[in-house]
Amino acid sequence: MSQEQQKIAVVTGANGFVGSHMCEVLLEQGWHVRAIVRASSQTRWIDGLDLELLRIGLGDVEQLIDAFEGAQVVFHIAGVIKAKDEAAFIAGNVGLTKRVLDAAQACENQPRVVVTSSLAAGSPSPLGSPVDESTPSAPVESYGRSKLRLEEVIKTYHGKVPVTIIRPPAVYGERDTEVFTYFKTVNKGILPLLGFGRKEVSLLYVRDLCHGMLAAAISPKGQDQTYYLADPTIYNWKQLGKLSAKTLDKRTITLRVPHALLYLVGSINEGIAFLTGGLPQLNLEKAGQITQRAWTCSPAKAKRDFGFNQYTPIQEGLKKTLDWYKEQNWL
Repeated sequence: MSQEQQKIAVVTGANGFVGSHMCEVLLEQGWHVRAIVRASSQTRWIDGLDLELLRIGLGDVEQLIDAFEGAQVVFHIAGVIKAKDEAAFIAGNVGLTKRVLDAAQACENQPRVVVTSSLAAGSPSPLGSPVDESTPSAPVESYGRSKLRLEEVIKTYHGKVPVTIIRPPAVYGERDTEVFTYFKTVNKGILPLLGFGRKEVSLLYVRDLCHGMLAAAISPKGQDQTYYLADPTIYNWKQLGKLSAKTLDKRTITLRVPHALLYLVGSINEGIAFLTGGLPQLNLEKAGQITQRAWTCSPAKAKRDFGFNQYTPIQEGLKKTLDWYKEQNWL
């Protein structure tokens, strides 16, 4: 099939965790994929895929216009998840998104732009009561505030560019390095629990996220809308630890980590980062985020509007993920 007969999708951040899976899902569905990465980006997760690799980054609107022409959808997944301060988060998340939207607006046939935001742009939830799209946003740290600012900028393009915002929760799967830290700890025989109360979390397997983003992109109802995509089941960290340990065939001991200790470590890490210029995995803001009682969300609106479903049961998703980590000698 020629490119003219195929539907064309552009993926920014195509070499990353979610972006690389998005490319795979699109190719499986018969799309022609234009994968945008930076000139210096490592592309091991997409090497060998039958796609059009564009090493142009997101700095030049004219280059983006050329990349977007003829495409039906742009999946804007590139962004910043670690930065030294809020200004850097805004530059990486808001500034890049504005360029993508400007380029889409300038195209003769405007593509639908699907932008990956985050549950962090919303708010923590009460136990047993997940947030939805009507819940007021109240992010608790710089990353979440930058994502909310991104969403506010997107809304100024309504009526100019067809846009859909996706707010995923914690996403796990092959190639992830964030939730991986938790699995690595469980693999060492330790089941870490933060604080002394119950904590709840929404999760989503990465390929389910990608299928949901594609469904949102082609849904007429999805234009100018915001959606939470998540496994409808709410989990607590003790459950997840036991499921992970069972999958890994590990016996574990439970280690309760007081909130005060997390804040102390976060403070020390910030001091070290100030001296070295590094970006610590745990700082005071991160401590404030992970000590919330619940980060949960409801996918009901997405199910209603375009039939979103969680296709991968948690046990299957964990097995695929943990088996991959073992194959790669990460565990």
